[in-house]
Parts: sequence; structure tokens; C-alpha cells
Amino acid sequence: MESFSSDKYLTISSSLKRWEVEDYDRYFDVKREKTKNSPAFLVIRSLLMAYKTFLVIRYFYPPKNQENSDDSLLIWKKYHWIFFVFMQGKILSFIHFKKQMRQENIVQIGSILKLMSQLMLASGASMLFAGASQRKAYENEIRPSMMPPNVNSPDFSGLMSYDHAYLIYLWNQEKELFKLIPPFLKLPYEEFLDAHKFLALAHKFVCQKYGGDEGGSLREKKVTALENLEILNASRRRLIINSNSHVLEPNSHLILLKDESRYENYIKMGLKSYSELLLKSFM
Repeated sequence: MESFSSDKYLTISSSLKRWEVEDYDRYFDVKREKTKNSPAFLVIRSLLMAYKTFLVIRYFYPPKNQENSDDSLLIWKKYHWIFFVFMQGKILSFIHFKKQMRQENIVQIGSILKLMSQLMLASGASMLFAGASQRKAYENEIRPSMMPPNVNSPDFSGLMSYDHAYLIYLWNQEKELFKLIPPFLKLPYEEFLDAHKFLALAHKFVCQKYGGDEGGSLREKKVTALENLEILNASRRRLIINSNSHVLEPNSHLILLKDESRYENYIKMGLKSYSELLLKSFM
């Protein structure tokens, strides 16, 4: 992960400050490294670390046995870390998508849409596992850990994530590309939208589980955290749809599966998809 060499990299968002990004990265144990010689090595190492982290927390800290608040905080942070790795995978996949759309390479466009879908599903599964702790553990341990003096920002939020801001920036800059997807790629495109819906609903599910429908977030207190999240999800959704029929329904709910193996497979498939993207990048 590349570090910042100057503040110009933060101009993608007028509200995103360097100290906020550093505060956010510090909380989630994100280490950014600057390199000119071996970016591939850093990305591959990050991917391998994500897989190792997933295996450790999934099988040594099973969510259903999270009575220990320390475990809850660890799992909250580590699954977010995996989520960030998938975020970078989504950035890379969009760069490929943009390139193939410019070249009108239909076969590759369909392939990239599939990889983008799998990364979305993996992100949603990571969010669900991050929020597997009971509400009491969130209120007593996790939420206070995101407040001063544990962090510098009194308005700690996922909006402080540089990678997330950069992905939304890319979507916003190239939002017309999604409207140019050929009709005969309707199926993989709609699968991509379904995967994004899963991610949005997973985030909404965790927010509501932790009382987001009852009070404001650490950043926004004028509306409930859930209402604010729905506004954000809707605004992001509009960047990737080519029809109003694809708008998210505000009353949509995620129906969780009792068998969590499918969500595990989403993460494993996401890691595999990221690996495929890296191969495409270095070919």
C-alpha cells in the first residue's frame, strides 16, 4: 500500500484531510508503503496477509463465541482490514474496466464485470463478519475505541478512508461508462449491481444491529446513522447504474443465511479474483 508523498493526493475529496486518513489508518493498523521498484511485491504481500488474517480470525476466533470484548475489537479491526484490501481490488478492477471499455473489448468487459461482482460480494461478507459481535460488545468496547483519546478525530468515520474516497472519485469521474455497457452484457452487469446491493445491505444490517436506527453516528448527529448511510448508499449507487429501475429500495433488508459458508466462500472467491486481476495487470 503506497504512502502519501504530498498532500496533492488528497485533493480527490475537499473534505478529506491527511491527518484524518492517518488517524483512520492508524486505528485499523493499515501501513502504507512507498515504492518505485516493486509495487507488485507489496500488493501480493498484502493479498497473502489478507488471506492469512482471514483464516486466523475465522477459525481461531469464531464469531458465535465472541463473549470476550477483546476478541470483538480484534475481529472488528481485522475484518475491516480485509475489507480495505478488497477496496483496493475494486479500484484495480475499475481501472481494468475503464481500459477495456475504451478499447471496446467485449470479452474482457464481461470478465472484469464478473471479477468486480466477486470483489463486491467479498466486501459485503467482510462487513458482515466484522459486525458479528453482540451489540453490548460494540457499545462497551468497539464504539469507545473510535472516540478520543483512542483516536484523534471526534468525528471518526469510514469517510476518512482514502481508498474508499479514491474509488468513489473514480466512479464519479467515469460514471458515464456504466451507461455504455452493451445490452448483451446485461446479465453480468446486473450481477454486478446485485453484488453491490448485497454490500450496501450488509453495511446497513451491521449499522442497524448496533443501534444505527436509534441515534446518530460519531460524525453525523442530525439524522440517525442508518438514515445517513442510506443516503450515502443511494448516492454511490447512482454512479454505477444506467437506469432508475436499478435504484436501491430504501426499505430493502438483508436476509441472512443460517449457513455462513457462503459468506466464507465470497471472501475466498474475492481473494482469488484479486489474484486474477494482478495477473492481468502484469501480463
